[in-house]
Amino acid sequence: MGSSIVSDTINPDCDLIVSIDEPKVESELSQMRVYPNPASKSLTVEFPKYLKQTEKKSGITSSSVYYQWENTTLAVSNIQGMKILEKEIPKAMTELMLDISSWAHGIYLFTLTWNHEVMFNEKVIIQ
Repeated sequence: MGSSIVSDTINPDCDLIVSIDEPKVESELSQMRVYPNPASKSLTVEFPKYLKQTEKKSGITSSSVYYQWENTTLAVSNIQGMKILEKEIPKAMTELMLDISSWAHGIYLFTLTWNHEVMFNEKVIIQ
């Protein structure tokens, strides 16, 4: 009696990518950038091309790279923790220009949240 090999085939058009290799991604494309820093009149928030989520459970680290996402929010708070701005960011938005000429001088925290998890924090000085 011979042994049989059980195998499953995944349809390559199912939009699911599974790999045990670390994805070869350019780190600057996975970062949120806020510039210039320090700023006085306006600044630009550049959003990442993809989101990378790393999780560690039971000594095993796994990374997931998302090229499409929903429910991403940009929040800006002053040093006292008061929220100055909150805006939903659609996937198609690559950057946001902000007029900050009326903002008080100080340090502000820019936070990008996705799926109820903070993905990026960036401190900016307004002078």
